[in-house]
Amino acid sequence: MSALKCTLSLATLLALGLSSASFASDSSHDSHGFNRHIIGLFVGATRADAPKIDDHGHEVHGEKEAETETSFGIEYEFRFTKHVSAGLTYEETPDGHNDAGVSLALINVYYRPDTHWRLGAGIGEEEIDGEHGKTETVSRVGVAYDFHVGGFGIAPTVNVDFVDGDTATVAGIVFSKSF
Repeated sequence: MSALKCTLSLATLLALGLSSASFASDSSHDSHGFNRHIIGLFVGATRADAPKIDDHGHEVHGEKEAETETSFGIEYEFRFTKHVSAGLTYEETPDGHNDAGVSLALINVYYRPDTHWRLGAGIGEEEIDGEHGKTETVSRVGVAYDFHVGGFGIAPTVNVDFVDGDTATVAGIVFSKSF
């Protein structure tokens, strides 16, 4: 098991443990009127430049072509205050990087100027599978706008990832539950 997947597994267990404890008590909702825990599912697309592949299946040195692939993931956020929070994100783009598959795990910090907007920045690892697999450091900046329906949220989200001098744009929808 790779370090990325091991870290993700531990982070997921921690998030689920915190979630279970919060459901068991009312302490997740403090006197300021907001829920401290948010778990979300992401569905969207990632647009990135990938190495160009020739007719024989080999990379063309120095040439890249844009590809847009389906991405999905899970995220957990803990709100320290009404405006400041931190979280974990894990995303998969199964057909990314010329169908090799890409996994991404991030630790994020967020600022919420109001109840709808969320501005974020994060750092983590991107793991590319396949014959030319590798793991690289990734940084991310992003913005989301939450529409609230009871304890649920729907958030159009746009992130920009920076990896080894390249950028990728990740856009989609997060379906979340706060508690």
